[in-house]
Amino acid sequence: MLKRIVLAVLLLAVTCSAGSWAAAPSTLWPPKIHMEAGVGFPQTDEFKYGWKAGLGCGGGIETGITKHVILGLDLDYNHHGLNGAHLLDDIKARLPEDVTVSETIVSGGSISVLTAMATVRLDLTTSSSITPYLRIGAGLGRVTVAKANWSLVLADTHRRILASNVTPFDHEDALATSIGAGVRQQPRGSKVGFTLEAGWVRIATENGSTQMVPVRLGFVLGF
Repeated sequence: MLKRIVLAVLLLAVTCSAGSWAAAPSTLWPPKIHMEAGVGFPQTDEFKYGWKAGLGCGGGIETGITKHVILGLDLDYNHHGLNGAHLLDDIKARLPEDVTVSETIVSGGSISVLTAMATVRLDLTTSSSITPYLRIGAGLGRVTVAKANWSLVLADTHRRILASNVTPFDHEDALATSIGAGVRQQPRGSKVGFTLEAGWVRIATENGSTQMVPVRLGFVLGF
């Protein structure tokens, strides 16, 4: 599904480029920088242990090759804490039905996602100060896990069960891909603009992909 979406966006970008290249000279210089901050919502697979929604920030540099097609280099960081209640519910669900837990403790636990990607942005219109756009990206992602400590006390035997990990790795580097859509508000002639974007990010970690939905508010600054 993702491959089809990426191919469709690339095809649309090529079509727009062909139509606007002759009408508008290359805008390779000067570039623009952008910075964003917002929240990220964990999704499936590597996040199945119950990570909370977290905070994220990012930035990058971009330059246009036509009126509609913009190339960029982006760096993005997200941090999520562990949902201890969700983890303990999952653990207790795996215990025998006749086992009762009298005490539970969870401490620590977080996951950080750092991505560096090359991106292509397609501006759907350039005729007004408000521009809707699509963005795709690919690059490298690093997922880093800070281990959580948890314990259970069994009511019948008062036996304490201890553990200190919730994922099979401490950190992992893998292919990262993303797709997003947003709007940019920038009056004509102004060097400052503002963006609102929502997207989907996938890190192809070995034991199951790490996926999240980031929502970002940011600004663009031209030189």
